[in-house]
Amino acid sequence: MVFDLVVFVQVQNIYTRTPKKKSAKDLVSDVIVEKVADHALVWINRLLAIDHDIAIKRDRKVSTKGILILWVVSFIGMLFNFLTLIYIGEFVSYVFMDV
Repeated sequence: MVFDLVVFVQVQNIYTRTPKKKSAKDLVSDVIVEKVADHALVWINRLLAIDHDIAIKRDRKVSTKGILILWVVSFIGMLFNFLTLIYIGEFVSYVFMDV
C-alpha cells in the first residue's frame, strides 16, 4: 500500500509538472538578430529615401509612379473582393503550373 502511494505521488508529479519556458535567447541567437536587423535597416532606409524624393525633392517621375500604382491597386480592389483575388490566384496557379 505504501508502494502504491509512492507510485501515485510520482505519477502525479510527472503529470502536474509545468514545462520549462524557453527564453528568447534560447530560440534565436544574437547573430541572427543582428543579420535581420541589418537587412531591415537597409529596406527601411530605401523606403525613407523614396519618401524623401517624393516629399522634399518633389520628383515628378517618382510621384507619378506612386500615384499610378496606388490608383491601379484601388481600381483592382474596386473590381474584386480580396477573397476573390485569392481564389483567382489559386485557380491560375493550378491551371498553369501543370503545364
